[in-house]
Amino acid sequence: MEQLLHSGIHVLFGIVLTILLFKQKRSTKIIMAGAGVAIFPDIPKFFGETAGHSLLLAPLIGIGMALIVLGYGKSFWYVSLKFTAVVLIGHIAIDYLGNGVQLLAPFSQKEFEFHIIRSLDLPLLALLCLTVLGSFWRKRVATIGFILILVYFTTFSWSKLQLEASLQEKYEGETIEELETFPADHPWQWFTWQILIETKEGYVRGSSTVWGQTIFLL
Repeated sequence: MEQLLHSGIHVLFGIVLTILLFKQKRSTKIIMAGAGVAIFPDIPKFFGETAGHSLLLAPLIGIGMALIVLGYGKSFWYVSLKFTAVVLIGHIAIDYLGNGVQLLAPFSQKEFEFHIIRSLDLPLLALLCLTVLGSFWRKRVATIGFILILVYFTTFSWSKLQLEASLQEKYEGETIEELETFPADHPWQWFTWQILIETKEGYVRGSSTVWGQTIFLL
């Protein structure tokens, strides 16, 4: 169920981006295509392949969908670019802000991440649902919803960077071998960071709120 709802985040974000990028051609066919490219990188996972999340594959997905939807015509490359943007923002960027993504697969298995959202981020999912539903009522709702989503990401990004800077300062006299801050696992701790610090003396765990800089270390 969690994976299904996480996929829903990609689909809904893909729809929002498609509505914004295809203002003049906002047909059901185009919207469904946008949802399709937004979820496509997860399909190779069912066959044990992670290359679907690669930056190198994203343009191919965009080109493929443009061919399916429009065929090769005057606006082919322009439409391909838009679908590529939907893949990059609606899926790869979301996973980069989540559990991590292999951006250079298949040439490198290194995972890149800036972990600020959960795999099942209910506030984000709710915001996307409201944006999609509202955009069919008023077009400008998609723009407002997208701005609110950016504010949501920016708030968590700023909080994470501030928290990590505070922890670096706190342990300035010690050698920090690893420092991780990530969203709390408990579904009701939506605005709480979990902290994991590894020093030469051992491990330190703790938590902190997103809105303040009160740090609790165990």
